Amino acid sequence: RRASRFLQANPEQAAVLSHAAHDSYSAIVDDESALLDEDATWLRDQRRHHKSLHWLRRPSVVMMGTVIFLIAFATASAEGTRQMIQLRLACNSVKARTQQDVCDAGQTQVLVLSLQQAYSVARGVAVMVALGKVGPLSDRHGRKVFLVAALLCAAAGLLAKYTLMALYATLPARLLVAVELVLNCAGGSLAVLTLANCYVSDIAEAHQRTYYMGINVACFFAGMSTGPVAGNAVLAFFRRHAPAASQPAATYGPGLGGADFAPLRLELWLFFGILAFAVFVLPESRGAAARRMSRSLSLALLKALLRAAAPPRRRDAVCRSLNFLRPVRLVFYPRDSVHRLRHRAIARTRVAVLLLVVAECLITSFGAAMGEVYILYGVYRFQWAASDIGRLMAVTCLGRAVMLVVVSPVLTRNVCQGRLGLRPNRRRFDKIDFAVVVLAFACECAGHLGLGAARSGAVFLGCLVFNSVSCVAAPALNSAIIKFYPEAKIGEVFGGIAIVKNVFSIVCPVAILALYKTALSRWNYPQVIFLVLAGVFA
Repeated sequence: RRASRFLQANPEQAAVLSHAAHDSYSAIVDDESALLDEDATWLRDQRRHHKSLHWLRRPSVVMMGTVIFLIAFATASAEGTRQMIQLRLACNSVKARTQQDVCDAGQTQVLVLSLQQAYSVARGVAVMVALGKVGPLSDRHGRKVFLVAALLCAAAGLLAKYTLMALYATLPARLLVAVELVLNCAGGSLAVLTLANCYVSDIAEAHQRTYYMGINVACFFAGMSTGPVAGNAVLAFFRRHAPAASQPAATYGPGLGGADFAPLRLELWLFFGILAFAVFVLPESRGAAARRMSRSLSLALLKALLRAAAPPRRRDAVCRSLNFLRPVRLVFYPRDSVHRLRHRAIARTRVAVLLLVVAECLITSFGAAMGEVYILYGVYRFQWAASDIGRLMAVTCLGRAVMLVVVSPVLTRNVCQGRLGLRPNRRRFDKIDFAVVVLAFACECAGHLGLGAARSGAVFLGCLVFNSVSCVAAPALNSAIIKFYPEAKIGEVFGGIAIVKNVFSIVCPVAILALYKTALSRWNYPQVIFLVLAGVFA
C-alpha cells in the first residue's frame, strides 16, 4: 500500500520505474533470443560464405530444385507406361493360370494390387536403416555423398527392373520385389527428399524455409507434370516409326513391343545423366566448418557416454554406431536435445511436435498410396490407357506446382499477414502455419468427396486439381517442426522424421490398397476408399 501511495504521489517516478521494468524484461527476452540463436551463429557464417562463391559453385535452391525436377521428370516420363506394362504382364499371368484367351479384369487388378503391397513392404524394409543414418551422417560428412549413393542405387534398380519386364512374358513378381529392395537400399525417394530438406535448411534463413521447401516440392510436381508429356511423345513417336515387319512377341511378352519400352529407356538415360550432374556439378551445401562442428558434437556425446559406462566396452560402441533408430528419439523432443530455455514448457511442446510430425507423415503416406489408387481406379472405372494416366499425372502435378510456387506465397504473405494481420513466429507453430494446414485439410476432405461422386474421367481430374490445394500443408509442417530444434541437429531431426515416415509408408499404403482391393473384389464399390480418406481429414 505504501508503494502504491508513493507511486500515486510521484507519477514521474512511477513512469521511470515502468520504463525500468520494461527495459529489464526486454533485456531478459534479448538474452534468451541470443542464447537460442547461439547454435545458429556458425550456420549464418556458412550462409554468408555461400553468398561469396561463384554462382556455379554456390549451393542454392535452384541447384537442388534442378536435381529434384530431373528425378521427377525421369520417373514420370515412364510411370504410366510402366503401370500399363505391369498390367499387361499381370494379364498374361492370369491367362496362363486360367488357360483362357481373355484375362479377367478384376483378377488382374488384384494381382497388381498384391504386387504394389509387396513393393510397399520391401521399400519400407530397405530404406529403414538408410533413413536412420542419412540425416546424422550427412550433418557430419555432407549431403552430396549420400544423395549420389541414393541416385546410384536407383539407377541400378531401374536398369534391373527394365531388364526383367523386357525378358519375361508374365509378371515376375518375386524378382521385381527383390529389385525394389536394391532400388531403395540407399534410402530411395524418402532419402532424396530428406536430403533436399537438409540442403535448403543449410542455405536458407528461418523465414525463407517454408517457401524454399515449397520450391523443392514444386520442382518435384513440375517434373511429374511435364514428364508424362515427354513420355507420351516418345511412346507415340516410336509406335509411329516402328517397323511393320517386326515381330515383338519374339522378343517381348505377348501384346508388348519395343516401342512400349521406349519411355523406360528414356528414364534410364535421364537417371544416369542426373547421377553425372550430382557428382560433377551439384555443390555441397554443408561447409567444412559445419561438418567439423557436427563431428565434434557427436564425438563429445560419444565420450560422455563412454565415461558414463563402467567399464566402457567396444561392443557398446558398436551397438551405438549400428543403432539406426537413434534419430527417432528427437521426434519425442527429449530434454537433452533442446535448449535449456525450452525446458519450462517441454511437456506441452512435446505434444505439439508429435502432432505436427504425425500430421506430416500421414499427408505424405496417404499421397503416395492414393497415387496408385487413382491410376487403378481410372483404369477400372473409366478404361484409361497409358496416355490417360500420363494426362492424370500431368494435370495433377502441374496444379500442385502452381499451388506451391504461386498460391502458397500469396496465401501466407498477402492473405494471412496482409489481410488477417497474422505475424510469423520463428520459435513456434504460429497462426500462419495453422491457417495453411487447416485450409489444406479442408480441401483434401472436399476433394475426396468429389472423387467418390465423379461420374466421368473429366470430373475425376477436376476434383484432383482441386485436391492439389492440400499440398501446401507439407512445407508448412516441415518448416514448423524444425523451429523447435537447434539448427545443428537439422539433419538428425529430418532423419528421425524420415524413419517415422517410412513406418507410415509401410502401413498406410498396405492398408489403403487392402481396403481398395476389398471394396473392389467383395463389395464392388471401390469409391469407399475416397469416403474413408475424406473422413480421416475431416
